[in-house]
Parts: sequence; C-alpha cells; structure tokens
Amino acid sequence: MAGALAFVLVRSVRGRIVQMARRLKDPRYLFGFLVGAGWILFWMSRLFLGQSWSTTNFQFGPTQEMLQVVAGPLGQSIQVLFATVLTMGGILWWALPFGRNSLEFSEPELHLLLPSPISRRALIQYGVLKSQPGVLVGVVITAVFMGPGTLWGTAAVLLALWLFFTLWDLHAKGRGLWYARLDEFPPGQAWRRQIALWVALLVALVTLAWLALQLGLQVIARPLPDFEADTGSAILEFAEMFAGLAWGSALAWVLTPMIWLLRPFFHVLGNGLGFAWLGTLVFPVVLLLLHNEWVVRSQSRFEETALAQAKKRSRDKKSGDNFWRRARIRRKWAPFALLPTGRPETAILWKNLMLVQRLPLRIAFAAPVGLLILLLAMIVMGLLPIWLAPILQGIGMVMMLVVPMFNARASRNDFRADLLRLEIMRTLPVSGLRMFLAEVSGPVCVAMLQASFGVVVFVCIDALGELGWISSETVVSENGARLVFLATEAKQRLADSLHAPRLALVPLAVAGYLPVALAVTSLTASLENIAALAFPGWVHLGTAKRQAASKFGQHILVFMALSIVMFAGLLPG
Repeated sequence: MAGALAFVLVRSVRGRIVQMARRLKDPRYLFGFLVGAGWILFWMSRLFLGQSWSTTNFQFGPTQEMLQVVAGPLGQSIQVLFATVLTMGGILWWALPFGRNSLEFSEPELHLLLPSPISRRALIQYGVLKSQPGVLVGVVITAVFMGPGTLWGTAAVLLALWLFFTLWDLHAKGRGLWYARLDEFPPGQAWRRQIALWVALLVALVTLAWLALQLGLQVIARPLPDFEADTGSAILEFAEMFAGLAWGSALAWVLTPMIWLLRPFFHVLGNGLGFAWLGTLVFPVVLLLLHNEWVVRSQSRFEETALAQAKKRSRDKKSGDNFWRRARIRRKWAPFALLPTGRPETAILWKNLMLVQRLPLRIAFAAPVGLLILLLAMIVMGLLPIWLAPILQGIGMVMMLVVPMFNARASRNDFRADLLRLEIMRTLPVSGLRMFLAEVSGPVCVAMLQASFGVVVFVCIDALGELGWISSETVVSENGARLVFLATEAKQRLADSLHAPRLALVPLAVAGYLPVALAVTSLTASLENIAALAFPGWVHLGTAKRQAASKFGQHILVFMALSIVMFAGLLPG
C-alpha cells in the first residue's frame, strides 16, 4: 500500500505540472509567465547591485565580498540573532493555541483512504509527504538565488534549506497532533498537561530573555563605533565586538541546538564544502528522523481533525458562510444606515463598503482618533518616550501620500468583485455611468478615510510641536537636527511671507492637499475599474487575495500599465 500512496502522490504532482504547462499554450498565460519570470530574475539577481548593464552582473547568489563577510564575525552574529528570534518565536508558538497545523487531507481523500486497508503509519506518512512539493519548490528557488554561484555550492545550500524547512514542517505537524491529542484527554488531565507545558515554556522564555538582557548590557557597556563616519566599517566592527561577546556567552550555549540547525547553511556560504560541512549535517538529519517518528507514531485521532480542517477550507471558499460565523450582534453592524427608499447608487456604495468592513464609519474613524489622542496625551505627560512622536508623524505622512495612490488597488470592493455577478448587476435600475460612479465610490471612501486619519495624525503632532508641548530635540543625530532646523526656518519664512501664524501653515497646506488626494484616489479607482471592464481576462477578479501563480506576470503587466497611465494623468498641463 505504501507504493500505491507514493503513486498517488507522484501523479498528483505530475498533474499540477501538466496543468500549468497546458495553460502556457494560451498566449496570454505564456506572455504573463515570461514577464513574471523576467521580473523575478531581474530583481533577485545581482543585476540591481551592479552599476552597469553587462552580462557579468547578471548572476545569482551573493558576491564573493558577501561570502567573506558571512564567514567572519558578521555571520556568527547573524547566527546568534536568528537562533534567538527562532527560539523565542517557537516558545510563543507553542504557548498560544492558534494555528494548529494538522495533516492536510481533502474530504475526497479522507473518504477514499480511511476505509482502505492502509496502516496508520503509512497514512500519516502520506499526509507528511503531501507538503513536500511546496517545500521543494520554495527551497529550490531560494537556493538558486542564495547559493554561492557554483553547482555543488547551490546543491549544498538546497540540502541545508530543505533540512531546515522540512524540520519546520514536521514540527508544525507534530505540534498540531499534540494539541489534537490533548483535546482527547479528560478535562482534568488535559489541563494538567497544558499547565505543565506553559510552566516549562515560561521558564524557558524568562531564561532566554534574561540571558539576552545580560548580553545586551555587555554590548552597551562597550564603546560603540562611529556609524556616521563610515557605516560599512562600523557595522563590521560592531559585528566583531558582538560576536566576541555572544559566541562565548551563556545565551549561545543555551541556543546551541538552534545554532546547529543553522550551521549547515552558514557554513557552506562562508567556508565552502568539505568534511567539516558534512559533519554539520549530522544533527539536523538525526533531528529530522526523530521528528518524523514523533509525527507518524502519534496516537492522536487525526482523522477528525483533518476532516474538520478540510470542511473549514471548503467553507472559507464560500463567501456567504462568513456571515453566519460572525457573532449575532456583529451581523447587525453596517457602515451607515440604509434607508428603505432612496437612490440605488447608495445601496451599491453601502454593499461595497460592507465588503471591506461592517463597522460604522463614524466608529471606524473615531476609534483610531481616540487611540491617537490617548497616545499623544501619554507622550506629553511623559508616560511614553518622546521619540515616539516623530515616528507617529512619519506614519501619518505615509498614510497621507501613499494611500491615495495605492489603496484603491488593494480595496477590491468595486467592479472587480461585482463582475463575477454580472447577471445580477444588470437587473439594477441604474444607468451605466451612475453604476460606474457608485462602484468607484467604494474604494475612494475607504482610501480617503485612511488618508484623513493620516492627516489628523500629522496635523496634531505638528500642532503640539508648535505649541511647545513636544520638543523637536528628539532627533539625536547631527544630520537630523540640521534638517529639523532647516524645516523650522523654512516654515517661519513662509509664515512671514503669507502674514499668517506658523501654527496655521500645516492645516492650510492640508486643506489644499485633501482635494488633490481625492482626485488622485478617484483617478486610481477609475483606472482599476476601467481596466476590469475593458480587460476582464487580465485583471484579477473577486475579493480573494490569493491568485494563481500562472497569472502573476499578467498582474505585473496590468500594474505597470495602470501606473504609467496614472502618473501620466497626474502630470501638469
């Protein structure tokens, strides 16, 4: 029976590849595939690191200078940092009962395989191997672009990455089966095991945090290099100092198993192949075999868990079922009250806003503003560090400038969602132009709501700075202080020329900017909807974020074309 399951697995993978290859017979998919592949090859190659367009620059993997850096103290520092982050993430992952990854079987597979004369071990092993095609594709792509440039070096990187990600996948499945087994115990026994796990994880987290704090205090006690003089040399000098402290610290001893898992990858990049590299594979291979035995020997009734996961995935594909999974009170929420009588365009706007969020618009805007006021009050009173204010102001500026240009593309509550229900849309008593304006108004409202919040953030922090409640001396670097001084002097000159108080400059500028933001958002949303109506086969329809890989290049072309048209429309004259 193991051979039959292997045959099913191989044929399934072959079927996916054949289906993707057959799609390339369509010129639309072929052209999109070539564009997508070229885009990935361009940005992931060394071409963007070079200064000239030559064939010597078009190669994959890190440069020799990068490999020498990885072989030195910087590589050791990166290993310690990666090991710390992965260990802390693993502890929190086990502590929080979310994302219980189990064996992924579809409902037809479960109905076909469970009654078959297949051993439990073989069935679980089949469920484990089902995730290998996805792991291998990701590992191969990563190894090609991160390998040292040689054939054997790339193969070694591929093997190291495959061991790490396969072990990660096995650990996730083992965690899911452990929690599924925990649900089968009586409540008292289950709670005792859960509390014992939480205590062990808490002790591990506190120990790791304390050791990391001790290492951080040692690093702070050392004199830091001058980063403003020569950033590259300062980073290498700091990495050498950090590696000297971290590599022999108690934190590194505690993180030894995780460092051993990362060692094959960093060793092949920094030191190349050899018997020493083969020795680094022993621990990951042994741990991989132990994890596989842990998973296939699990006594959890995975059948019920896998069936529940399969049904959940089927429900997620049906957008209408999301309504019934909400709480009863949330089902009554709406962006605004829709009257029984009125213009049909208002109903279309109401429906499109409901696709994004059901929270009333006044609450959706007032709640973030209230949180902002609380944060600013805590900053003014000294309860929060004052350097948080320029960070918030920068976030507000980004929301002001970026959201009007790009958010309408992300909010798919317009024709891109309704074209899939064209037969229903035709029955509405609305003319074509009015329906188009109603469809465009949905993403425009969402984008302007977010941009308006960015305006409030920027204006409030600027006003507090002008009133002297928040000092501009939070910028500690010399260049930053010079920029703040020049900006303040420019504002004062502009205020003198306009005969207006300096406090009113930013609100006046924002008042002139909001109509421009509205025009830009309307242009972006209109272009997206025009493209959906004119080229529905090239535009991603529906509200689902996931899309087929074969359409990646098509969407890049559409994005580039719409961007060119948008920026051409924004040119003056």
